[in-house]
Amino acid sequence: MFADSRLDPGDVVEVQVPPYCEHGDQDPEERGRADWRERIASWMYWDARDKHQRERPYEERDDSWQRIGVGGMPGELT
Repeated sequence: MFADSRLDPGDVVEVQVPPYCEHGDQDPEERGRADWRERIASWMYWDARDKHQRERPYEERDDSWQRIGVGGMPGELT
């Protein structure tokens, strides 16, 4: 159904990905709130983490996947 919809470039907006946040750092009132932006950002960070750690030995793993890169995406995502 979504694939059948037409995309008008005028409807597209640029959004800045929020910085990485552990759930322990989050305000308790905001935890568990339904927020599609937070969910998408979470997916992006997990993908960035997976890409970063996929072919690196344990000793070379760090938290660089949490940082926003040049293209505005976490880690090495493009």
